[in-house]
Amino acid sequence: MKLLAVLLVALPCALAGNICCFPDRLSGFVFDSTTGIASSYELDFVAKKNLIRPLIAAISDSGAFALVDFSNNKTYSSGGSVCVETALPYPEVYEQCIPDSATLVSEAIIGPTVGGVPYKAYKYTVGPNTLSIAVTSGCVPVTTRIVGPIAPQSRTNLYVNVTTPASIDFSGVDISSCTSVGQSPVVG
Repeated sequence: MKLLAVLLVALPCALAGNICCFPDRLSGFVFDSTTGIASSYELDFVAKKNLIRPLIAAISDSGAFALVDFSNNKTYSSGGSVCVETALPYPEVYEQCIPDSATLVSEAIIGPTVGGVPYKAYKYTVGPNTLSIAVTSGCVPVTTRIVGPIAPQSRTNLYVNVTTPASIDFSGVDISSCTSVGQSPVVG
């Protein structure tokens, strides 16, 4: 039965020419090396949305968020009082799978040799951007690094306490008052 479950998940990815595909939904915490800010995130490849909320008390108390809607190529950002809608450059960085064109750059264990988290790290291009990602054997991201026009200053994200929820509810994020201002700032 377990083998059948693995085949049902892995076979479509293998047939599509991918190394592996992330679970449909991920949530947890991410530390952004560029800003030094830790945030909660909820990423749903089915709904094609990524919700990021900073964990710094002064910012999170204000209701700040960034909602990336990669099916509509839009980003909604709010500092708590003003919400802006911007166009999302390079929505293709939100692909669910690591393409088979990616290069395996390392295999190791994060943490202690015994009891640590084994990972494989890959590097590939997405449009004019270079993406490096380390994933577990279940294709759950451990770290990501992006360099290119979407991130003029290279950024590395570290993912912790990652879960794969059955569903993610984005209805609590009010984007009705967001004002369109053009091109998006860099959003993780």
